[in-house]
Amino acid sequence: MSAQLGYSRGGTSHYVSAVSISSGQNKSHTWALAESAYCTSTIGLLKYTGGSYQTPASHC
Repeated sequence: MSAQLGYSRGGTSHYVSAVSISSGQNKSHTWALAESAYCTSTIGLLKYTGGSYQTPASHC
């Protein structure tokens, strides 16, 4: 299966390149954001073959 991790903030989505993942595997990615970004509502995103998922918005 192919999957992309991302986040959405201020109406703009950002994704990393697609990775291959199998059942039971874990993948992660860290973004370098300005300190001011941590108090902005941010949604975690996951796009995968056949669907997508988003986390509840984070809050400061």
